[in-house]
Amino acid sequence: SDSDGRPFRNIGFETTKAPDYRRSNELQLQYDDHDRWSAIGGVYYENNDLGMSAARGMISAPIPVDLVLLDETSTKSWAPFLQTSYRLWSQLTLTLGFRRTYDERDALLGTNVRFGGVGPDMVLVPLTPVETKSEANSWNITLDNKFTPNLLGYIAVRRGYKGGGFTSSSLAIDPDSITYEPEFVTSHEAGLKAQF
Repeated sequence: SDSDGRPFRNIGFETTKAPDYRRSNELQLQYDDHDRWSAIGGVYYENNDLGMSAARGMISAPIPVDLVLLDETSTKSWAPFLQTSYRLWSQLTLTLGFRRTYDERDALLGTNVRFGGVGPDMVLVPLTPVETKSEANSWNITLDNKFTPNLLGYIAVRRGYKGGGFTSSSLAIDPDSITYEPEFVTSHEAGLKAQF
């Protein structure tokens, strides 16, 4: 029996993570003339390596059958960026921001079948090397006005980006659908910020 006291196992995931490596660094340069103009620029870098296996219960009885998803992933990303603000008039300020992101993801993905909850595993999909690369621009345009020391109004248009990647859960069903494309969004925002 399992955690609910029944003789059949729950269908779910058991995840095991191998030692992972994560590092991120950011270099910034800032400028402020203490009058109208300020700016910040730099470079962001990220490097992640992660190994993982996830066992998903497919059949509970009479013999447990698990689908074991294997995933060893490496992610590298770096992005130069620049944002500058300029006071156009009195309390009216224009802010412009730009970022160029380069993403690279590599992985070894595979799927095994495990009988009886132990092993040995039967290879369903051999370890398959997968790679995705993407690059994109994201930006920000904001116009704000400080009506009083405690009230700020603003309008903004922003372009966002999320890099593509892959998922091991599709391997056992359709090996051609492992990867997915980058995602983009353009948002429009207006509002007030107040302090009480």
